[in-house]
Amino acid sequence: MLASSLRKMRRLGDEMNVQSSVEQAGRLIGNLTSQARAYLSGDSDIEEPTAGELWEKASPDLEKALAIYDKKESQDTPASTWIPLRTTTESCQKDIETILDTVLAVLGTCSAAGYRTRIRNLQADIATSQTRLGKYREQLLSAPAEKSQNFVEGLIFPSKEALKDQIADESDQITEKGHQIESLKVGFREHLKNIGINVPADIADSYLLPVEDNIISMAAVLSNIGRLTEQLQQLVDASKEAPAKTKRYYGMYVLLVFAVDRIQTHFVEEIDQNFLPKLSGYEADAAQHIESAQSQIPLGGPEEQLTANIAANRKTIGACRLMAETLQSHRRTVIDENRQVQILAAAAVNSYRTVCLSFNVAELIGYCESAFRALRELRLPLLRTFKSVQLNEEMQKLAERMVEKR
Repeated sequence: MLASSLRKMRRLGDEMNVQSSVEQAGRLIGNLTSQARAYLSGDSDIEEPTAGELWEKASPDLEKALAIYDKKESQDTPASTWIPLRTTTESCQKDIETILDTVLAVLGTCSAAGYRTRIRNLQADIATSQTRLGKYREQLLSAPAEKSQNFVEGLIFPSKEALKDQIADESDQITEKGHQIESLKVGFREHLKNIGINVPADIADSYLLPVEDNIISMAAVLSNIGRLTEQLQQLVDASKEAPAKTKRYYGMYVLLVFAVDRIQTHFVEEIDQNFLPKLSGYEADAAQHIESAQSQIPLGGPEEQLTANIAANRKTIGACRLMAETLQSHRRTVIDENRQVQILAAAAVNSYRTVCLSFNVAELIGYCESAFRALRELRLPLLRTFKSVQLNEEMQKLAERMVEKR
């Protein structure tokens, strides 16, 4: 980058006066400084998310999914219905899966994925620079010398000298980005350990391949679920197993186990339906190329070139088989782990149902105890003594009339 800047400054000095060169150089250095500051400050994507950040992002969706799960488990929710827009267990399941995919996107974030993204972006930049290099070198073959051009021609058609500077600039950028990639790879390997992937450096670099993205996502999900579970456990302990907190802890744990099962199942499906068929197709293509090359040699084809093609295709076949073997190994591992997840899922569902039943019974007992207490305190009012007021009044009137007749 510095060499490129110096070349540009030197060319500016040849074409402009000293004052203009100083202004251009100042702007150039300012741009370089701002670019470096931007590169060094943008570290949010390679920082490990905290448990609090994960909880803040994932808990609202988990709460929503838990409410839907409770509705799905309710005896009042039918398995199917002819009534339009009526909630069923099937519709609840679809809603839960949609929400879990959102949760997985949050839990799949990790610093290793951030490093991987940066490395891939730099690799893409290098590929773009290499394309430019090819174009500049091609133009260099017919480019005029700078001294043979007038001012207007120099603006329209690049000279040999200008193209050589551009070639040198692109080469410097490729070298610089190569160094950045090597530095990022060190961070990538270190941060793989944060999500439980402890492998040698040469194997760690293979996790930069797109085919391994799901493995990093799964490892990140498992690591982050462990941190979320600890967060939930702390909330339950702090509340001294308050019913609402405890029920949420067991319910969310069920959903988190479901999320693990979902990503593992998706990984196996990706291997079976996408990666292995593609590798098989590439291997078949390479075998066909070998057969074609071998048939051309006896017919007078360029033996050295065709032999090199055969060797390259055999290497491709070897790479495909090695990758397929690696994927099969990952597949077997994930399937074995998924069996354990299925066991945990069944136990988690049983625990959640047990907790819900326990709290429901406790709530009913509390209600009944309150009702019985109120009943025991209920007392009938004493019966009012009958005083025969009406009869007494009538008898009084009768006695008065009898007195008057006398």
